[in-house]
Amino acid sequence: MIKLRPSIPSFLAAVSVLLCVVSSAKAQDKVLLRMNLHQGQTFDQGFAMETKMSQTQKERIDMMTTMHINTHNEVLNVAADGDIKLKTTYQSVSIQTQANRGKKSLTFSYDSKKPQEKSPVGLNSLAALVGQSLIITISPRGETLNVDGIDALVQHMLANDKSTVGRKELEKSFKIDLLDQAKQFLGIAVFSESPVAVGQSWTTTNVRQSVSILMSGQYTLMSSQNNIATLAVRSKLSPNTKTPPKLTPDNPIYISMSGNQNGVMRVDERSGLISSFELHQRILGQFSMARIQETFNGKKSTTTVTKPISWPIYMAGTIRGWTVKLPQ
Repeated sequence: MIKLRPSIPSFLAAVSVLLCVVSSAKAQDKVLLRMNLHQGQTFDQGFAMETKMSQTQKERIDMMTTMHINTHNEVLNVAADGDIKLKTTYQSVSIQTQANRGKKSLTFSYDSKKPQEKSPVGLNSLAALVGQSLIITISPRGETLNVDGIDALVQHMLANDKSTVGRKELEKSFKIDLLDQAKQFLGIAVFSESPVAVGQSWTTTNVRQSVSILMSGQYTLMSSQNNIATLAVRSKLSPNTKTPPKLTPDNPIYISMSGNQNGVMRVDERSGLISSFELHQRILGQFSMARIQETFNGKKSTTTVTKPISWPIYMAGTIRGWTVKLPQ
């Protein structure tokens, strides 16, 4: 009888080959997430936000707001360095808010798909979004580099507002909100600089100008299957400034906020577009508002700011987004 006993050298050689195969497989499992769109491609996106806000000023006020926005996007150009220029057009907008103050309750809503003869008070500007466009430039990593057309869009939104009281503040607020909105549609995730394997993480920072929040986010690749990368998202929200700004007639409001945002997003590995995401956030803050006093002396007026008033606020909500008909 002949007994076959593998020698130690041949055994080590087999192990080396096996390790090389496993190492190669692991290297191939890494995913490099990048925006990969081509001129002429189109896709639609949807965005929904449900927010519950409570504030206490003398008495408690609770507000529940649901907002939906749908856009159509067209790739206008892809530069040599990979930067993508998109034309984003608002297709529909709807909002519903219910405010409860003690035993009193107030509900108002607007839906551009079911237009009314006259929009509810305060929503004329929102209704003007439909059919308007912004030009957004994003990097291959998903960073929002530039947004063109905001000034013209804001002027269009305010065209039917004949009031001059608070117009500068409203104009500034619209510009900041639209910029944040553009980032949320396309730049909600900034991809890692290098390929990542399942279980690996990377971090990013982003400033939410509308509420002066610094977002420090961590993304973890949970899986990569069927050309879909599933990411776990954990973000810490903190005030963007250590020292609260001085309130002035041009900047009469300041909100200091901190909290967290957690959820899951799914990225189409072929195009780099977020096929869907769901994020949950909780925020605690302090709302400060200047008391503005205007005095008249003949034909001139003088505006001064007296001691501001402030009160605590609490926000909790869910943000969802999706892409319809991903480009192939």
